Amino acid sequence: MSKRDWNDYSKELGRRELQLKRLAKSLTVVLLVVLVIFTLAAIWRTKQDSTVLSEKNQEHWEERIEEQNAQRERLKNYTVYDKLKREEDLRVFVMGDEIAAQRGKEYSNSGWYDLLESAWKREYKIQVTKIDNTAYGTNVLQWLYEYQQMDKSAKKYDIAFLSLGYNDQQEMKAEQFGQCYEALIRQMKKDNPKCEIVLMIANCMKETEFIDKIKELCDYYDLVCLDMVKGFQKAALSESELTSDGFYPNNDGYREYYDNISTLIKKNLEDKKEISGVLPDWLDEEGSQFNHLVLVPIAEMEKESDTTYKYETASRMVGVSYMTESDYGGTFTTYLNNEKVQDYETDSFESSDQAGLIGSSLKGSNRVKLKIAERDTGFVTIYGLIVNE
Repeated sequence: MSKRDWNDYSKELGRRELQLKRLAKSLTVVLLVVLVIFTLAAIWRTKQDSTVLSEKNQEHWEERIEEQNAQRERLKNYTVYDKLKREEDLRVFVMGDEIAAQRGKEYSNSGWYDLLESAWKREYKIQVTKIDNTAYGTNVLQWLYEYQQMDKSAKKYDIAFLSLGYNDQQEMKAEQFGQCYEALIRQMKKDNPKCEIVLMIANCMKETEFIDKIKELCDYYDLVCLDMVKGFQKAALSESELTSDGFYPNNDGYREYYDNISTLIKKNLEDKKEISGVLPDWLDEEGSQFNHLVLVPIAEMEKESDTTYKYETASRMVGVSYMTESDYGGTFTTYLNNEKVQDYETDSFESSDQAGLIGSSLKGSNRVKLKIAERDTGFVTIYGLIVNE
């Protein structure tokens, strides 16, 4: 090969090599572009998938929230009978006097409530939470005032048992008792529209006017009436066999209470009783005077002497709030417009807060006086006056 031919050959090889390099660069650029496009597409798809997943998660979350809200609404509308049927846990509110407190029971688990709770746990396999608000010697005014002071958390229950009336027989008129009791029932229904309320007529109640008031409230508000005056009369055992002192039930007596309560609840369960969440108008409009009770501390009353306190009020009703003392209480007297209303003996086997009604359905301005017995060697604790706002 001549030198010229060799030079031409070398130049041709150089051109081809340059073309190959250019082609390689072009391919590299194309590959990089493709890679970038692929990467961007992958990122876009990931974002799209993430968006779709997020939307699905959001939809799922919203569905769960909606389901939970619906469940809460269903539970809110459940009655004690719905919960027993579905074997769901219960909250039970017990308020009142000695019978509510199961005084007289001989063993720790032999009272009416003890037997009822055990039966519910056994038959329906549920947990029962008891909200206990009981004390000896108490009346309806004390429990209405105390109920208004309770925390909201304690006012959530499915069924309530109230035993009131016996002590009220000695302290107020049947009409006043009915008005105050109605105010309590209405406030409980406002807090728990779907709750069942059982009004207990204790075996020891004698005043027919008071018994009739309780029955009238039960009929009007569609409550459960547990009439243990009749319950003891129909029992196989005599009254003397059902009580330890002719007054408080013994184990057999509380078994009668339990049997009667259980029968009433089971009948309502079988009859599929529905509880309206709507309150009717007042049975007795005068009951509204017992709404929104407040305490006027004794320190705000005029001190006439070391043992006498006075106060002038325009409240429609007025009562006194005091405490019974265990074994060393004293006595005091209430007056309304200089007329004696009632003597109070604060000596008791148990210390507890109490309330007494001084006057109701009052008009205009009225003068209240509290006078502690000067020669009394006991100790008297008076918190002050209970009035409506």
